[in-house]
Amino acid sequence: ASIADASIISVQLSIAMRLKPRPNGIWASKLEPLRRSIGMPESIRPPQNGPEISIVRAAGGPQIPLVTFGMSLGIFLALTYVFCVEHDLLFPAQEMHSSWERLLPGFTWLGWPSFILGLIESFAFAWYVALIFCPLFNFLAARTKRRSQA
Repeated sequence: ASIADASIISVQLSIAMRLKPRPNGIWASKLEPLRRSIGMPESIRPPQNGPEISIVRAAGGPQIPLVTFGMSLGIFLALTYVFCVEHDLLFPAQEMHSSWERLLPGFTWLGWPSFILGLIESFAFAWYVALIFCPLFNFLAARTKRRSQA
């Protein structure tokens, strides 16, 4: 037996090990489900006596909901602002309040009105990002999906 024959036998054994019998008697590869793309059904029906559940899909592709993204980012930036102010108070040698004074209009170090103003501005900047980012992402995602389908 030559090296070529051994290679052919090795490939045949490898293929045979990946095959599994199906109930209908046809042999199929174990890797087949990984190669197939299964689309999401438009509606899912529970057993006979249950109501129909519809899955609403975005018309052009994945969508980022503006309010959810805006609120999430707003809370994230507000919490980050609070943690940074706490950090400045705990570690004055590594102060960041000069950066906050440049980034947040009207912010001065540190009084309650200035702290509240910084908190409001952090939340507002998050909404500014959300109002620009979400529509832009949703538009480009829909456009990319339409081009990939064409």
